[in-house]
Amino acid sequence: MEHIDELLARMRDDEAAGFLGGLSNLYCDRERRAKIESLVVPRAAKYDGAQAFVARGLEQSQQCIARVERQLPALRRVLGVK
Repeated sequence: MEHIDELLARMRDDEAAGFLGGLSNLYCDRERRAKIESLVVPRAAKYDGAQAFVARGLEQSQQCIARVERQLPALRRVLGVK
C-alpha cells in the first residue's frame, strides 16, 4: 500500500471513494482492520462521499470479526482444536 496516494491521485472522487470503501472491508481480524482503518480514514476526508463508504466498510469488517469471535469457540469444540 505504499503507492496508495499515487493511485488515488489518478482517480475521480467517486472512484477513490469506492476504492477506499472496498479497502476498508477487506479484513476480518482486529489487527489488520486497525491497520487498514489508519490507512483509509485520513484519506477518505479528501474525497466526496468516501467517508460514508469507509464507515460502511469498517462496520461490515467489524461485524465479520464479531461473527468469527462468536462462532470460533463452537467450531473449535466440534473440530477438537484448541
